[in-house]
This record gives sequence, C-alpha cells and structure tokens, in this order.
Amino acid sequence: MADSQHLDAIDDYARAVRSRWKWMIALGIAGGLLGLGYTAQVRPLFQARSTLLVPAIEAKPGMSSALGGFSPVNMLKGLVSSIELQRRVAADLNIPRLRVEEKLVAKAELNQNQLVLSAIDASPKLALDLVTSANKHLHLLASEAG
Repeated sequence: MADSQHLDAIDDYARAVRSRWKWMIALGIAGGLLGLGYTAQVRPLFQARSTLLVPAIEAKPGMSSALGGFSPVNMLKGLVSSIELQRRVAADLNIPRLRVEEKLVAKAELNQNQLVLSAIDASPKLALDLVTSANKHLHLLASEAG
C-alpha cells in the first residue's frame, strides 16, 4: 500500500515537470543571464599576503613581567600602521599615503609569532607591490629601531 502511494507521488511530480518544463528552462536561462550580468559589473579584488615569522623574547627565570603586553609581533604590527612606514611605501609606489593606509592591513595571531601583512586592491600588481614594499620598509624600520 505504501509503495503504491509512493509511486503515485513520483508520477505526480513527473507529470508536473513534464507540463512545466518550458518554464523551468526559461527560469534557468534567466538566472544564468542575471548572474552573467552581475559578474560583468563587479570588479574583482585581489589580495596579496605575506607572513613574517618573528622570534619571541624569552623571559629569564625570576624575571617579573616587566615587559607587560609588549611583544615583537605587536611592535611590528604597530609599525605597519605608522605614518612613517606608510609614507615610505607611498613614496616607493608613487601613490598617496592615505591609499596605503586604506589598503595595507597587519594582523597578529594571539599566541603565535606570526605577523600577516595583506593588501587588497582591484589591481593584482598594486596589491603585491604594497605588501612587498611594506615588507622591505618594515625590515628597515625595525633595523633602525635596533
């Protein structure tokens, strides 16, 4: 009994599909054309990333936490958002400093000695150049600071 009801339900669905197949094809084509139109209008964004491994400062036995929240990763993250680094990168790439500030991001993972630099732009070349120049100047600024 249950099998015949199941087969009747399948027959009902098949009948509905056969009677409305033109509408289904038309909706599929319309959806495809809308998707194509949308992707033609939206500009792609490219992301360049670089991960820097930063050595940790080891506390000596018996030493209090005099450093507090200081860590080399946080110091470098602060340098990335500094006006000096942004100015140097902007001069390298011949773009406004505010554009560098807008595009360049630094993230530090908690309890990891990694700093991730990333830049997102519509131009893959500019995104890569931003990260490359920031890496170079970050190293130079850190060396100057000692």
